Amino acid sequence: MAVIKVPQKSSLIVVVSKDGKNKNLIYSGVKPEAGDLAVYDSGTAIAGLQTNPLVAIERQDEGNLLSA
Repeated sequence: MAVIKVPQKSSLIVVVSKDGKNKNLIYSGVKPEAGDLAVYDSGTAIAGLQTNPLVAIERQDEGNLLSA
C-alpha cells in the first residue's frame, strides 16, 4: 500500500542555553514548503539577535498520511 504525506504546518525551534539549561524559542507559521536552508538561515539570523548562546536549530513538520 502506498502512502503520501500531505504537509500541514511547520515550526522553527531555536534552542539557546540560558542559566545552564536549554530554552526553546518556537516560531510557528513557517510555510511547510519552505526549504530547509531558508529555515536554517532564519534560525541563524534569530540566534544572532539573542544574548544567550545557540545550542541548535530545529525544524518540526506536521502532516497527514493518506493512502494513495
